[in-house]
Amino acid sequence: MTPTNEQELQQAIREVVKLASVDPDFRAKAISNANAALSSVSGGKKIDSNIHFVDDFGSGGRTIVLPDPVSIGSLSEAELEQVAGGYLLTTCGEVSCNHTGEEAV
Repeated sequence: MTPTNEQELQQAIREVVKLASVDPDFRAKAISNANAALSSVSGGKKIDSNIHFVDDFGSGGRTIVLPDPVSIGSLSEAELEQVAGGYLLTTCGEVSCNHTGEEAV
């Protein structure tokens, strides 16, 4: 059996987090095999998900989840310039725009 909906999966995730914060053995299980940990808190239902639990405890660092990659071909030249190093401030009158000489941060 598999979870019937996203709500059931979210409930299993909450249970894993709760149990992993008080049981070191279960914490190790959640880190090494997330699907087994999720299955054990959801009544033995087989869960096949792309979920990973990580442990920052004692590492002195932070775990940062990166956003999904963006296809470079989908950005305009102007957007690439903004991402690559900022952009230049301009002032626009009724007829034309002029570079102010200041870089925006």
